Amino acid sequence: MKPLSARERRLAAIAILLAIVAGLWLGVVSPVIGGFLERGEERARLERDYARNARIIDSIRIWKHQALAQERDAGRYALSAPNATIASQRLQQHVARIVGSVGGSIVRSGPQEPSVPGTARVGADLQLTLSQLYQVLKGIESGEPYVVVEFVSIGAERAFQTGHLAPLDVRLRLAARFRPVAQP
Repeated sequence: MKPLSARERRLAAIAILLAIVAGLWLGVVSPVIGGFLERGEERARLERDYARNARIIDSIRIWKHQALAQERDAGRYALSAPNATIASQRLQQHVARIVGSVGGSIVRSGPQEPSVPGTARVGADLQLTLSQLYQVLKGIESGEPYVVVEFVSIGAERAFQTGHLAPLDVRLRLAARFRPVAQP
């Protein structure tokens, strides 16, 4: 083998130097820099999580305040009764008070089978004038506890037969949520 010229030795030295630099880069520098970048991303994610958790913790007192307000207002949204039967009776009494306050009369009233668990349903047949019907529906829908009017049927056969103004035959189906409470 013949000895290398000076130029070839320089090229070989540069090639060896580039191989050493590439080896150092791939073996040492790149993993260290990659580790810094990964830890930086992890640190940024942790900072976002910390900020989100701090906001959640700060809002706990707001949630407690809202929960207390909802507990105070629970009577507005649902009847308090130990079971569905008593809740239906209380709903019947509520309807009777409203109908009585406007001067109407209840022909028949009774509980209905609830379609949704946790609700009380009542059916009522009433005799009302048109203005009394308006007052009853307004009282039922805007009063407390909140009651849903599921069905209204209005019959005016007596007025049609006699030709004179007569009370309307009104059939209502009402539903209200109830929340179970212990019997006193």
